[in-house]
Amino acid sequence: MGMSMRNSQAVRCHNAPYNWRIGWATTVPSGNLTAGNFTIASNRIRLTIPGSGLTDANMVIANLGRATHEPTSRSIPYPRYFLSYRVRNNTQGGYDRGLPDSYNQKVLIHTYDGTFNERDFNRSDIVDAGPRFLQRDPAFPAGNVWTGPFTPFNSTTGLGGGLRVKVVSVGPSSAVVELCRMYSQTEGKPGSAECDSNLDRDCDGLVAAVDPDCNGEWGSDTILSQGPASPLPDATDGRQASSSPPPTRSPPSSPPPARSTRAPPARSPPSAVVPGPSRSPRFSAPPPSNSPPLPQSMAPPSSPHPRTQPSSLPPSLKPLSSSSLPPPRSQRWPPSPKLRLLPRFPQPSPPLPPPHQQQPPRSRLPTPSNV
Repeated sequence: MGMSMRNSQAVRCHNAPYNWRIGWATTVPSGNLTAGNFTIASNRIRLTIPGSGLTDANMVIANLGRATHEPTSRSIPYPRYFLSYRVRNNTQGGYDRGLPDSYNQKVLIHTYDGTFNERDFNRSDIVDAGPRFLQRDPAFPAGNVWTGPFTPFNSTTGLGGGLRVKVVSVGPSSAVVELCRMYSQTEGKPGSAECDSNLDRDCDGLVAAVDPDCNGEWGSDTILSQGPASPLPDATDGRQASSSPPPTRSPPSSPPPARSTRAPPARSPPSAVVPGPSRSPRFSAPPPSNSPPLPQSMAPPSSPHPRTQPSSLPPSLKPLSSSSLPPPRSQRWPPSPKLRLLPRFPQPSPPLPPPHQQQPPRSRLPTPSNV
């Protein structure tokens, strides 16, 4: 169904390109298309593709890189597309009996650049499968249109362009497809001859009269424009290239509501406090002292923190001079020597006397009781 195995292997799956290569299948009537089958005025062809397991004529071939099927005709490098329709066969041992759901009732698009020869081992590749293609065209949100790569159209050779495949309908036995050849990626610029031709050159389903490209609503690679583009800054001095002044902002339709200016309600004056019965304080004030007043020299200063001169202090409160201070401790006593603590060793036992001075051990004399 999908991609084939490596080129070095002779085993091939039964997809449309390989069945065509060995002669097991062919195209539907008028289904072998080249660039000569399309014109600018008639660039759409609708065909019906039957299921691959129902008949041998079960595919469409489109090659926009060749003018005709003649070997000597003009050609350019361009992919050749094979379109087939696969339906699961419920007959035991029938073709597509084990077709998975991902390919059941789907239009398959393959590419194959080999020749019509059973000994040609060029591989085929699956591109996409519809009617819900994975590679969706943004111009068709439904997803039932597939767009191939675009090669610039050459008006001299009549070759090139692009291919758009639209799945019109699918059924239990066949599918209807529409092939459109793109001669340009956009319809044209507003006021150009292409926009006056009233044709659909870009295969978007809209003729030039109603195509947004000719009305200036979108470009070749953009969707709907959100308005005129803002002027770009000049490369020399950074000013805007447009000479017209910037548009002024319109004033707001209605001013915002003003905040309320009501004055807060006046508070009533506090009521007079009626003094209650007096309570005795927890700590009573000390009784007045009958001692005589202090002399002037010992009276407290009137200022909170005055700087008192030493001359105004009494002799007993004057600060001592450095000469009357006792000497420091280091000058009064000599420094005590540092004592080292010696390790404590066990005292040696007294030496033994010489052998000749040693007294023999006393022998125990037998007693009458031991005899």
